Amino acid sequence: MHREARLGTTTATIVLLLCGGVLPAQESVATTPHAVARDTLRGLDGVHVVVEELRPEAVDDGLSKEAIEEGVVQRLWDAGVRVLMEDQWTIAAGAPYLYLNVNAVKSKDLYVYAVDLQLNQNVKLERLPTVAVAATTWTTGCRVGAVSADSVGVLAQVAAQSVDRFIEDYRTANPSK
Repeated sequence: MHREARLGTTTATIVLLLCGGVLPAQESVATTPHAVARDTLRGLDGVHVVVEELRPEAVDDGLSKEAIEEGVVQRLWDAGVRVLMEDQWTIAAGAPYLYLNVNAVKSKDLYVYAVDLQLNQNVKLERLPTVAVAATTWTTGCRVGAVSADSVGVLAQVAAQSVDRFIEDYRTANPSK
C-alpha cells in the first residue's frame, strides 16, 4: 500500500536526510513564486534526463533506475517535450536537464521515501553577466511518504506524477509547443 503520511520525529529526520538535508535550499525554492519558476521553462527547446542511482536494497526489492528513466523519457516524448541526448544537451542553450532523485530508505518492511524532480540550467548572475552557473530554476519540491517493501515499485509512479507536473508547467510556459 502506498501512502503519503505525517511522519514521526525519527522518520522526519530520515526524510530530511533523504531530501538532501538542506533546509535553506528548500526555503529558497519555496520563496520563488511558482509562476516565476514556470516562466524559466519558456522557450526551453528540450531537456536531458538524469536519474540518480538508487539504494541497493531498493534495487534488490524490485525498483529499477533504468525502468524509472525509461518511463520519464517516454512520458516526456509522449507529451511532445524533446529529450536531449548527452551530445545535444551539452551544446543546448542553458544546458537544461531534469534531475530526478528517488531516495528510498528501508526500515524493516517499510520504505520511507523522498522523490524530488528539478530542472537545472545555466543562469547568468545579474551583477556579473559574464558568470554563468548551473542552478535549479524549477522543482516539484521534495515529495515524501512511505510504502511497504513489497510495493517499492510504486515509487516509479510517484516519479511519473512529478514528471506530469513538469509537463503541465512546460505546456503552460510554451503553449505553441
